[in-house]
Amino acid sequence: MSLNRSEKETVVADVTALAAKAQTLVMAEYRGITVADMTKLRTAARGAGVNLSVLKNTLARRSVAGSQFEVVVTR
Repeated sequence: MSLNRSEKETVVADVTALAAKAQTLVMAEYRGITVADMTKLRTAARGAGVNLSVLKNTLARRSVAGSQFEVVVTR
């Protein structure tokens, strides 16, 4: 299900706020990971206080624009 414009703006604002407080940003390709493995990863991340999000590339770029992580998502 795709997001409408206001939902996308909310996602970008939320991730921008997280990036402003973050010390580290990790990006990974999740293609090929089973649902069960992704669920385990999310559970482990949550238990460690890590925020795990799946974003479209465009929303990720907009979220970190102007932050210390901008270089990570720039092509």
